[in-house]
Amino acid sequence: MDTSKKQRASSPRLRWALLAFPVVVHVLLLGISKESWTLDTGSTDLCILAVVCGYLAVGGLLSYRPRVQARFLLSSYGLILTLLVAELALQFVMPANAHSVPKFPLNRTVHNQVKLTGITGPIHYSVSDLGLRGPKREEFESADVRILCVGGSTTECIAISDRNTWPWRLQEKLNQHLDRQVYVGNAGCSGHFSVHHTHQIQRYGLVDEFDYVLILCGYNDMLCFVRQNYETRLQRVAREALSGEVEGKAYYRYSKLLTLARWFIRCYIRPEGVIQDSRGEFYQVLRDARQTHIHDHGFKRLPEGRGQALDQYADNLRDLIAACRNRKITPVFLTQPCIYRSDLSDEEDSLLWLSSADNGELRELMNQFNEVLTNICKAEDITCLDLAAELPKDTTVFYDDCHFNDSGCEQIADFLAEYFSSTVLKR
Repeated sequence: MDTSKKQRASSPRLRWALLAFPVVVHVLLLGISKESWTLDTGSTDLCILAVVCGYLAVGGLLSYRPRVQARFLLSSYGLILTLLVAELALQFVMPANAHSVPKFPLNRTVHNQVKLTGITGPIHYSVSDLGLRGPKREEFESADVRILCVGGSTTECIAISDRNTWPWRLQEKLNQHLDRQVYVGNAGCSGHFSVHHTHQIQRYGLVDEFDYVLILCGYNDMLCFVRQNYETRLQRVAREALSGEVEGKAYYRYSKLLTLARWFIRCYIRPEGVIQDSRGEFYQVLRDARQTHIHDHGFKRLPEGRGQALDQYADNLRDLIAACRNRKITPVFLTQPCIYRSDLSDEEDSLLWLSSADNGELRELMNQFNEVLTNICKAEDITCLDLAAELPKDTTVFYDDCHFNDSGCEQIADFLAEYFSSTVLKR
């Protein structure tokens, strides 16, 4: 066979090899980076899968037109090279914590469709590029003192407009009374319990830039016991504690180019995001379900094993304190307030939805979790402020079991501003 015939025979094999090479590299990187070969069904994962399949399909169909296939391969490799160069550049430009933030940036305004006692007007909910609810990066960078707020939904304040949340009000009050600029960032996320908080402290890249961390915890730990789902929830902590957590996931999840694209979509293309149901529609569904259960079956009995749950909470708090010490940030804990009383009026009782257990028993249980917190803080020489004892257990503070309305946020901000301005941040 002469040279020209050999070249014609090898040319298709070369084109097929070039077509397959990026896919083979992709599969190898998946095998190295992922913990298992299970199919990920997130929107990003499905888009990547569609691109790979489309690339193979188009490249394969063009095999009948060698010159067009060659141009397709040249364009594909050029695009891949461009993306690699852009990724390398972003690795130097974007901050190291770009992947793992408490929340992805977003900006939305909603209107409540259901009565939430003590909350009026539209709810403006935004997350800055720091991954926090709170003022923008400029105020963070210029601040003399930085306070990070960590907790669940009672910290996040999902149904409260940005400037009315207790962390934002706290910042405004401190800046009014002190001669130093204070920044307060809100990392609270609905559903998070003590193990989530530890994970955030350990892995959120900007923790080292804060001076204090305010931790309001206990209610979701209590709910884990009431609902008997602690072990199930524990398995999800690593992927829930921070948005964009990539450990054990596909290699492209580490891409800062992909992170930048997601941030752009969140901020400019789909700024409404997805943050539970801050319009309040789900509240009424769950309130009705609770009332129906109590009417049909009576109050739900609390499970056995309370002592073990309290011991587990104590261990989790010790881990949380150790994480704060390791990151050299000063923790200030808050006991968890809630509305539970044995003498709630029918109107107050109709606002509840988180548990169908007896209100008096839930109050006692919450008190026990708060007692564990105060005891651990005392033993570890950590500040614990008894917020639960400061707030009235009524609708001047709460719009349901434990979530604060506008007045409640104001009272919390006053309480915390007094503490910080008269003690640790005293002139």
